[in-house]
Amino acid sequence: MKEQREFTCIRCPMGCRISAWVDGPDVVEMSGATCKRGQEYVREEVKDPRRTIITTVKIEGGIVHMLPVHTKKTIPKALLPKAMQELSKVTVKAPVKCGDIIVPNILGTGADVLASRDVEKKN
Repeated sequence: MKEQREFTCIRCPMGCRISAWVDGPDVVEMSGATCKRGQEYVREEVKDPRRTIITTVKIEGGIVHMLPVHTKKTIPKALLPKAMQELSKVTVKAPVKCGDIIVPNILGTGADVLASRDVEKKN
């Protein structure tokens, strides 16, 4: 059964409001996209929505108490709660360099969780 869904494209600064008519996993009609990137975004969002995680984990012995981290690539949106639960259990030890792998291949997604900044060891 065909249903109408609304999207705001995040692929470029235009932020197009896109209306799509969806039948199961397929986009059958679309309006409002001003470029092909918007059309691709809606198709991907309907078939396999994915997100980047940006959060913090605990760090011991550092000049700060929390380390900002992010996934190197997107993971399935449905796995976000479970990934956040896993990251809440993580504690790393200082020093850490930006780009260090904090959690490799989180939940078997192929996405590594990386440090987003340097954290020096506390004196």
